Amino acid sequence: MIADSMSSSTLIPQRLCYGPTGSATSDKAVLTLKDVTAPGFREGCYGVCHYPAEALGGCVGPLAFDQMLWFGLELDTRLKDPSKFVAVQYEAEERQNVAVLTGAYLVLGQGWSANEVCIALPEDAALTLPCSWIDPGDLKTSHPRTPSMVVQDCWEGVQMARDLGWLSKDSVQDGVMTSLAASKFWKTTYQYDGAWLVPGDVFVMADPMTTIKDPDPVTCAAFCRERCADPAPEEDSLDEIRGISKCTASSRAQLPASASLPEEGAACWSDVGISGAVGEEAKPGASSEPLGHLGAGDQLAGMSTHTVCKAYRPGAGGGRGHGEWPEAKPFVDFLLEEGIRAVVRVNKPDERGLAEIGGSYDAGLLTSFGIRHANVFVSDATSDGAGAVPPDLAVRRFLSFARDTNMNPDGGSAILVHCKGGFGRSVFLACILVIHKYSVSGRGLLGWARIARPGAITTPEQEAVLRSLSGRADLSRRYGVSCEGECSMSRTPACCTVS
Repeated sequence: MIADSMSSSTLIPQRLCYGPTGSATSDKAVLTLKDVTAPGFREGCYGVCHYPAEALGGCVGPLAFDQMLWFGLELDTRLKDPSKFVAVQYEAEERQNVAVLTGAYLVLGQGWSANEVCIALPEDAALTLPCSWIDPGDLKTSHPRTPSMVVQDCWEGVQMARDLGWLSKDSVQDGVMTSLAASKFWKTTYQYDGAWLVPGDVFVMADPMTTIKDPDPVTCAAFCRERCADPAPEEDSLDEIRGISKCTASSRAQLPASASLPEEGAACWSDVGISGAVGEEAKPGASSEPLGHLGAGDQLAGMSTHTVCKAYRPGAGGGRGHGEWPEAKPFVDFLLEEGIRAVVRVNKPDERGLAEIGGSYDAGLLTSFGIRHANVFVSDATSDGAGAVPPDLAVRRFLSFARDTNMNPDGGSAILVHCKGGFGRSVFLACILVIHKYSVSGRGLLGWARIARPGAITTPEQEAVLRSLSGRADLSRRYGVSCEGECSMSRTPACCTVS
């Protein structure tokens, strides 16, 4: 790093510097978030698709995968002009996001390591990025639940994706590749509310019924075509669905009359899947476990389900995507096309935000198409102090099912993990699976997950567990799972297909 008199840092001599607004001399070509004009960059604003800005709490970034690519392409294009000395500049409130984007470009476009970026930008590396949906009040005190993810984690995540072949330099140096990868990411996010954590291997998303019930005409509107099995109860009219707003602490899901509540704060999960224990195949036509009971602790404020509830609006999401894409395929068709042959549901079918729209889906509809399914129910409550971190037994049962998902060698073997919103419990378990398969750092994976799936990881406790795992050996010690026979997957470049 070379610092000049205006407090900017020279990253590439005579080519690229970085600093706050006004730090560059007049002979430099300034690049700010406002100068990236690609519509998919969304003016450099952080957001979570399908959710209003006010629902995001104190989370400010990092920006999404497609925004990272568009910024990288713009910066690379400017650097290709040998007559220009480019100065990346930021406003104070944008600093974390600009730092992530700049470091990501250096890793992808210039071949730097995350450590080299940290040496060049040590102050920026240590900047924190509050986890998704966090209460802004927690950021103003020395509260024990304050966030711990830092910008450096994101740089390490991008390097991890590059080194494992999930991304290549073409994604920020070739406009066609950038457009294809960014558009596929946004389309998948918009139409199905999901994203690839590992391209072609591990997919995370919201419960599909939360998307199918969205009145937005661009989102997926059917569970499957051949069976015409949209499990919507007849009494749910479109007007009622449109009236659903963001859940509040006072809202109450309807429990069956015979429901008996467990003790307050008790873990509310079951390892029972369709017609048997986790890992068993469900029989065609079999239905899911009867609607689960919400624990008494789940009815209290201070749980992530209160914030991660969609606010449906007719035509929600604005014009982005409208008229650009063909009609979204039914959910099952999407799974088959993407090579997803196993689905794990982590949410209970009648959680708040699902109960109001008729509950979750009938898993027998998946198994009738040859898609394996298992329920690994995990409580979303944070009132018990666990921070919605899945219990050890749930993790072990999940990994056991995932290990058995080496099916259909000619038809794909990717696994989909979802909870209600597809941000907390499901992403945590998916990250555990990725660490187990690839032996990667939990810190880097956390940063990558937050970029690949904006809104991911909903509590500081989930965040802290992931950051404590340096690889497969740590995972084995913590959860008592065997590492024997495990090996990293192919590292053949995936041509930036995170989507």
